[in-house]
Amino acid sequence: MSSAGGTSACNTATFFNRAGTYSRTFPLPVAFLGTTLGDNVGKVQVYRR
Repeated sequence: MSSAGGTSACNTATFFNRAGTYSRTFPLPVAFLGTTLGDNVGKVQVYRR
């Protein structure tokens, strides 16, 4: 996963790595998740902030 979109109902997401040892929260949409998460996303939590 390299990017993510959003909607007016869901505008924030927390991305977790596969091991569950690292997470980062972004406002949506996000164009680049960074090198740590790039191909290593195991879980995404989407919500409205």
